[in-house]
Parts: sequence; C-alpha cells; structure tokens
Amino acid sequence: MSVPSTSDGPAWELYKENAQPLKRGRDAGRLGLKLQEKSDGPGSAAAAAAAVDAKLQAFEVSVAPEAQADSEDPLAEWLKYLHWVREEFPSGTGAARAVEIMERCTRCFNHEPRYRNDERLIKVGYSEKILHF
Repeated sequence: MSVPSTSDGPAWELYKENAQPLKRGRDAGRLGLKLQEKSDGPGSAAAAAAAVDAKLQAFEVSVAPEAQADSEDPLAEWLKYLHWVREEFPSGTGAARAVEIMERCTRCFNHEPRYRNDERLIKVGYSEKILHF
C-alpha cells in the first residue's frame, strides 16, 4: 500500500495531529488513507462509513458464539476485531468501541481453562483495566 501524497509530502503530514499514537506505531499508508478520507468530501465519507459498517457487522458475526463454536482459536477472531478497530479509527474515536470489545472478550474467555494463562487474553484484560483509569 503506498502512502498518498500531496505536493508538500505525504498526505498524513496534513492530518497527523488527529491520529492517536499507538505504542507499536501505525501503518503510514493506512493512516494516510484514513485521514485523507475526512477531507475528500461527503460522497467518499458516506461510502467509507458504509464500508466500515459492513466490516463491523462481519466482525460481529465472526465473534458470535455460534460462529466460534467450531473454531480452533476463537480468541484470534476477537484479537483481529480489536486490531481492526484500533487501526480503523486513528483519531481515537474508536476508543469507546475498543474498550467495549475488550470487556466482551475478557468476559467471554475469563473462565475458559485453555485461556487461563494465555498471554494474549491477559494483555486484553490488562489493557481494558488501564483504559478505565
């Protein structure tokens, strides 16, 4: 994925103050595209919103108990969902949604013996607690 650019340099430079930093960093190409969508006008914003809603629905279906019943690693789907939310909403507007996903994920697997010492679930639970301070 290439980074969209303007005559003055990468497009994300124009909007970077609107991006919430992540400890692991962000994909510059994806960040540039997400932030540039905001300035492309209402038509592209509506199309982008529809695409985001469709992706949200797809993730909700993938983490539903019925879909996870036959999965080898149901936690992996939750982690993909959480990662997508953090990347999709770079300005921090997805923070409330991310906290809700972390809470649901933690509740879902809290009493599962196979995830009792799983580092991935511990990180999700720990992150969720930190965000509530």
